[in-house]
Amino acid sequence: MKVLIPTNQSPFVFGGAEAHALSLKQAVEAAGHQAQILSLPFSYRSEDLQRRVVGFWDALSVDELDISDVDRVICIKFPGYYLRHSRKSVWLTHQHRVFYDLAGTAHDPGGGDPAFREDVRRLDTQHLGESQRLFTISKNVSARLLQHNALKSDVLYHPPPDAESFTEGGIFPFIFAPGRLEGLKRHEILIHAMVNAPAELRAIVSGEGGLSAHLQSLAQDLGVTDRVAFVGHITDDHKRRLYANCLGVYFGPFDEDYGYVTLEAMLSAKPVITFRDSGGPCEFVHHGETGFVLEPDSEAVAGALHQLWEDQAKARAMGRNGKAHYQDLDLRWDRIVDALV
Repeated sequence: MKVLIPTNQSPFVFGGAEAHALSLKQAVEAAGHQAQILSLPFSYRSEDLQRRVVGFWDALSVDELDISDVDRVICIKFPGYYLRHSRKSVWLTHQHRVFYDLAGTAHDPGGGDPAFREDVRRLDTQHLGESQRLFTISKNVSARLLQHNALKSDVLYHPPPDAESFTEGGIFPFIFAPGRLEGLKRHEILIHAMVNAPAELRAIVSGEGGLSAHLQSLAQDLGVTDRVAFVGHITDDHKRRLYANCLGVYFGPFDEDYGYVTLEAMLSAKPVITFRDSGGPCEFVHHGETGFVLEPDSEAVAGALHQLWEDQAKARAMGRNGKAHYQDLDLRWDRIVDALV
């Protein structure tokens, strides 16, 4: 069977959505099918480019491409799910969120054309509704789809890339905070929390992004530059070592779609600190059992850090509870491919 995976990508950006597309391709191939990713450039900063890319996908049918015998199209991302095909499955990571749940929030850049926003909402409802099979990656994404587009969907959880390579290590005096340094990830809450965290504890922040300079300046202003290390881009091996040996993992995004960080922490048997409004992580983190689900407040985070540091046996138990919970989920790519193909 020939499977086409349409998506889009910002040049030189490789995040969770890009890893998701690649993992899906590899899983489809492992099941004995041929798979190809069809990608177009995209920019969240250029509405003009967004219009052109939306128009391209909206006008395109697989029959118009010089590809013979495409048996299944699996769409995962806006606006690639506009591609027309009689056997189209959608496994939705997220829509163009500034046109939906982020509209009017602090994360909405504003200034866009309201007519374009309405066009996208209409096209989303049309093309997603026409799909033969409609899945999402989380209950959070399904809830958004039902709320904004009145479309019901089923949830397919999936493992993070290279899930088998994460291991449990020791407990060392640092909190690990991986992820893109962008506003939605809310690293600033952790940096503020480090002011009142246990004196022995450090925070290691990995990743790159538009707020890197701002966050480092904030750490300097708060007098915690000796307690917060910004290590930038790191290798996968380095990332896994930090997961394995940290006291716990901070992951406090706003309304996250899914969040590989949560699952990677659980695979490493580490407790996760997240927030009530973090979305996807709350589907996996059980407060007091596998981590902390808090109000998005630096004092609450500082309190959780004290609990982890002062009762490391509890920290280890919470991490192992998280790993057991992950194993109970039995996340397998073969089941996902069976559902989508």
